[in-house]
Amino acid sequence: MSISKKEIINVEKLLKLNLSIPDYQRPYKWTVRNINQLFNDILEAYRNNLSEYRIGTIVIHKHKDKRRDIVDGQQRTISLHLINDVLQNSPGLSIPKNKSNISKNYNEIKRLCSSLTSEDKRRLYDYMKEKCDVIIIEIDNEMEAFQFFDSQNARGKALEAHDLLKAYHLREMTADSEETKLKLIEKWEAQITSELANLFTGYLYKIKTWSNQGNAHYFNRDGIEMFKGVPLDQQFNFIQYHKAAYLFIEQFNRENHQELLGIDALIPFQIDQPLLAGRRFFEMTNYYMNLKKEVEKIALEMLPDSVSPNHSHEQVGTRYIRELFQCLLLYFYDRFGINNKNPNIERLFFKYCYQLRCINQAVYEKSINKYALGRNEYLNHKLNLFTVIRDAISPRDIEMLEMDDITFEDIATKYQKKSFDKLRQEIGVIEGD
Repeated sequence: MSISKKEIINVEKLLKLNLSIPDYQRPYKWTVRNINQLFNDILEAYRNNLSEYRIGTIVIHKHKDKRRDIVDGQQRTISLHLINDVLQNSPGLSIPKNKSNISKNYNEIKRLCSSLTSEDKRRLYDYMKEKCDVIIIEIDNEMEAFQFFDSQNARGKALEAHDLLKAYHLREMTADSEETKLKLIEKWEAQITSELANLFTGYLYKIKTWSNQGNAHYFNRDGIEMFKGVPLDQQFNFIQYHKAAYLFIEQFNRENHQELLGIDALIPFQIDQPLLAGRRFFEMTNYYMNLKKEVEKIALEMLPDSVSPNHSHEQVGTRYIRELFQCLLLYFYDRFGINNKNPNIERLFFKYCYQLRCINQAVYEKSINKYALGRNEYLNHKLNLFTVIRDAISPRDIEMLEMDDITFEDIATKYQKKSFDKLRQEIGVIEGD
């Protein structure tokens, strides 16, 4: 990539740059929650008197005529302009206010600032200008600028996201020794990076989102919020129960009481439950990495050769189907225990997922998202298995589910071929006379 310039500049210099937003950029989408996070991060850095606070990276495409387009970092840059305008008590915005999100966020910043004294606002303004900085990366090749934008948004910056989580939770480990931190870092670094990223992007994020009826398209930096957990110093009622449970389970396992129950150990993690920030995040990651490996093994053993990546070239759509299947397996065994294998549930999940494969010539990520949420109009309409698992008291609650049946005539032409006989048989396709 042709990076013509890379430098660190403070916010004051950033806001003075004459930047444009190219047509291929998405509109300003930051919500009140996003603006709260940015504002409070800056405010906390100011109150802690940090000598420098790094806000992030802004990628710019510099044209031959010296014009500069924002390739990545538009949301943050606009938000900084909004904060700057409020702190200055500017009579007019430096950017148009007629956009809905811009207006909402501008008013939210005014609300946040209303609790500050005039002196605090002045000092915060000076701190943001002089002590808060960003990394500026300039790319001088237009095609590479487009490619960079596409790759960053299509992949959702997964690698950066889980590394940000690692840094965040290390900072939360204020009561742990350096030796403990080093051991956790060693375990983290020993993981295959792509598998670690896939745990968050391909499993935990999707499961948590689908089980709450949300759209799980891409895991980007906004998605890390759901994995930050609850700081240990919070005293709210809802978290006290979970803190007590964590402490009890850790002591129970440490004193080997699990032998009395005939189990390896009590598991302190559930995807649905709040996570305590800090050390437990790394322990949770390690636990789900191991569970991920086990459910992937189960899935591969169940797949007929015609759709198995071990025996054939796996098409992209078929991989999406397998990933959906593995998400269901992981969620189920997270809730009910991997030591109690349930072939009936596994076959039910297999049927549910590969029905979608067989009736469609092509399957896209949007198709998977729609199907997982029960929004496919032609197959298993209104059936969201993730909410079913979330609410299940026992596996029996899931086993009793009724799913649609499909006939041979429903099958896409490709999957009517003899090579897919076993797949059709496994999902119970009703064959013609």
